[in-house]
Amino acid sequence: MTGGGDIPVGRFAEPDRLLLWDLDGTIVDTSRDLASSVNRMLADYGYPPLPVPTVVGHIGKGAQNLVARCLEEYGYRLDGDPGWTGESGAPPGDTVAAALHVFEGHYAAHLLDETEVYGGVEELLRDLAHAGRGMAIVSNKPEGFCRDILDQLGLAGYFRIVVGGETLPKRKPAPDPIWHAIQACTGRSAEDALAVMIGDTWIDTEAARAAGIPAVLVGWGLGDRELARSSGPDAWAEDAPTLRQLLTGDA
Repeated sequence: MTGGGDIPVGRFAEPDRLLLWDLDGTIVDTSRDLASSVNRMLADYGYPPLPVPTVVGHIGKGAQNLVARCLEEYGYRLDGDPGWTGESGAPPGDTVAAALHVFEGHYAAHLLDETEVYGGVEELLRDLAHAGRGMAIVSNKPEGFCRDILDQLGLAGYFRIVVGGETLPKRKPAPDPIWHAIQACTGRSAEDALAVMIGDTWIDTEAARAAGIPAVLVGWGLGDRELARSSGPDAWAEDAPTLRQLLTGDA
């Protein structure tokens, strides 16, 4: 549903329409491995673990933002930065950088402990690839982690390019990652190419809007559901069969 109306089957099924996919919350459920890695990082600083939903609420704007927001949940002074109490916004960059390094070490070691592909999505990706549809990853997750997850889950071959959170100077909701993926995959600008962004949060909607392409949000993601719907995506796919209808025309 979008705007209260029915979604036409095959709305984004043109053979030459490039499909740009977010990763976390759209293709794979990474919530438990991200939360466990954050909590290992927090334990290294002497903090108790955060509930998984709290960590999930901070996912979407990249690893550095995730770490900073989770540290702010406690507001305590951190070793090496006695001036920060957490009460005046994000901690200084050097503190976040150190904590980010710790988090990334834990996450690299536990990348796929519990991460799994959402039901029906792998089959959809396979069928789209077999039909010759061009696809790319546009994520705020570090590119290396994106590639490792795709490789180890056997999904890497479906995508022409992987654009991660640090691939370019700007990440979503800036339009730059989308423009970069479109140019790399089609040799055209967003104005001259057919493309659609498929994600799970308002960030994907805003990035697509800024880039001048439509956005489809999925109903199974990690982001705040109401915030996602209120961001005004061009279409909403409550489940994988609905997304298949939108992208392929198969009822």
